[in-house]
Amino acid sequence: MLKDVYPEYRDSVDFYGLGIDPTEGLGTLVEYRDGQGYPWPVSKAPAAMLPEYNVLGQPTKLAIDSDGVIAYRGGYGVESAETWHQVFRELSGA
Repeated sequence: MLKDVYPEYRDSVDFYGLGIDPTEGLGTLVEYRDGQGYPWPVSKAPAAMLPEYNVLGQPTKLAIDSDGVIAYRGGYGVESAETWHQVFRELSGA
């Protein structure tokens, strides 16, 4: 659902899929993204980010506002399209 919602907000919200597994390289993340048809960029999470945002495992879904504050935290399971619309609307100020 996220991949269907995100394109509507791509010009107003920066969104990245971050890999947290230190054994996975960026190429692996890009291959997975492309294979799933995800429309967002991917990157490796800096190691210091994980404890700072209390990321203990995957998948962890965080929306971080422009002040670096967590605006949304999700975990296992699939959030509804409406949840993602609400998160992106709040982040974009719409």
